[in-house]
Amino acid sequence: MPKVRINRFLLAISLPSPRSHRKTPAGLIATISNQGFAVPLPDRITATLLLARPAVADAPGLRVHLNEVLGPSGMYFDQFPARHGTTLSARGLTLELRERDLPMPRARLDRALASGLPDMLHEDWAGLVARHRAAISMELRRVPITERRTRGLDADGNEAPPPNEREAVDLMLMAGHIAASWIAQSTRPLAVHWGQSDRIFPAARFRAMEGMLFPLPLYLHPYPVGEQPEDRQILPELEFVGAPQLIGHRLRTAPARVRFDWMMKRVLAFVAHARANDSILAEGSVFGLEDGESISVRRTPDGGVGLVLEERNNMPVARGGERYFHHVA
Repeated sequence: MPKVRINRFLLAISLPSPRSHRKTPAGLIATISNQGFAVPLPDRITATLLLARPAVADAPGLRVHLNEVLGPSGMYFDQFPARHGTTLSARGLTLELRERDLPMPRARLDRALASGLPDMLHEDWAGLVARHRAAISMELRRVPITERRTRGLDADGNEAPPPNEREAVDLMLMAGHIAASWIAQSTRPLAVHWGQSDRIFPAARFRAMEGMLFPLPLYLHPYPVGEQPEDRQILPELEFVGAPQLIGHRLRTAPARVRFDWMMKRVLAFVAHARANDSILAEGSVFGLEDGESISVRRTPDGGVGLVLEERNNMPVARGGERYFHHVA
């Protein structure tokens, strides 16, 4: 099967722009079909800012900011009082904002803290969680379209069409990141827990994505599975928590003797390619970002997708690797 060359421009969706969140042009939130999705898409996502001390979230200011960024695409938020905080509502989307003057229950963060990723990145997620004393949480939900609840007009003043399922999830992810980034500017959190990928981001790493409109690194948690290879230069198998919400399938990479950031560039390119083409490369397809490298696409027994690095610099690097995921349950 011919090799697929994934162009670098597909990574642009996850690279920072020179300025923080520019206004989105009308039509940016494009309709994408649900064809090929093997898992149900979520109807809500959460984000939690872990704070060293209690802070107040500026809900009116957040509403203005969201409308400046998403308004040109037909999303205009109105503000409503809520029992335990504030609700911002746009056409088909609700954002609930809550302040908590106590630490988050540890049980909500246990799975994220069990990840081996912080060791690979030399980050102390457990220490950041232990230090936090308050939190600001957001929950974004897809809601039925209701008449006159919000304006729901596009940039030309026409009634905006209701989003389809895939588009609505993308909108939740985008709006959640915009909101969390804006609130983080004034509250200075220690870290942010992003629920969709179940990953904890130290403040500096989260701020690095501030100017990204749809930051794929935020939505993917490379979760090491199995035992760490004795050779520490070998990257272990990774399962990408959050991938099903982006490409409709579980996504894993086989162990490989490469740096973590090298592999992440290839995974991000693969995800961007799948989303841009609304399909997954077929079983046995091979792709690469650079000349002399080959990464094969394999279907896993559970219906997911496995990526296996087979060649680098025109040299084979994984003898028998093409069969790796056929032996993984």
